[in-house]
Amino acid sequence: VALLSLFASASAFVPTSNFGVARDVSVAAMKTPEFAKPAAAAVAGFMPAILSSTAAVATEGTNEAFGVDDPALLIVLFVGHFLILGL
Repeated sequence: VALLSLFASASAFVPTSNFGVARDVSVAAMKTPEFAKPAAAAVAGFMPAILSSTAAVATEGTNEAFGVDDPALLIVLFVGHFLILGL
């Protein structure tokens, strides 16, 4: 077992060879059509906003927005946050 662990730790320091994969991918990315570049930029711009906002309206098992099932409590939570932000 000690010999195997020695070989395993020694293999971590062996230089890797990637066989030109990164070069091939970068060359393929340069060959994308001109009409696809603005579309890809637009998708890259709005996808983080969509994905981060879905976490804000997560129901957390209550089937209610923000995980709060009492509307009065939801209003109090929002007012409290807005008052703190106003400081």
